[in-house]
Amino acid sequence: MGIFPNNQSWSTFGLQRKVEKVAREFFELPSEEKWKVKRDEANPFGYYDSELTKNVRDWKELFDFLVEDRTVIPASREPDDKELMTITNQWPLYPPELSLMFVLALGLALKTIAFLPREVFQEYAKEMKKLTFKLLELITLSLGLPENRLSGYFNGQTSFVRINYYPPCPFPHLALGATRHKDTGVLTILAQDEVGGLQAK
Repeated sequence: MGIFPNNQSWSTFGLQRKVEKVAREFFELPSEEKWKVKRDEANPFGYYDSELTKNVRDWKELFDFLVEDRTVIPASREPDDKELMTITNQWPLYPPELSLMFVLALGLALKTIAFLPREVFQEYAKEMKKLTFKLLELITLSLGLPENRLSGYFNGQTSFVRINYYPPCPFPHLALGATRHKDTGVLTILAQDEVGGLQAK
């Protein structure tokens, strides 16, 4: 349905900065530590450093997680397969202290003294979920429909947050962080840090 750049309000600006700080600390960890939460065939959420877009390897690392932990999804893409599987988020143990670019995709089937990364990320996901459903209501109203007309279609949704990290590239003229592509789902909310460079249309 659309892509929305997220110009943070003052109420969530501080939260986004916390997420950016925790994300940077995570991506600076040794590969062995990040691989402890690497996604695989059994769990498609977590850390990944070999993303392909249109069969071309992206120059990026990513960490993604479900907004609703313990999400039930079909076990396969086969239409006759009725088996379901439960996916849970993989959370890194580090960085332990609270203190790039974030993508919240709304799916079609839509302590300690310091915070752990999990708590920071979950709080951000909660705020982005609220924003997503508010945008959905506004889109619905703009179509002349009651604001909650579409919300029922997103019960059991599979929204997720993706944090992309684009490390310095020694040959930037030969690589892209991510090549041109289309996101799946209904809404994609994009936020970027002060480095910039995001292109979307």
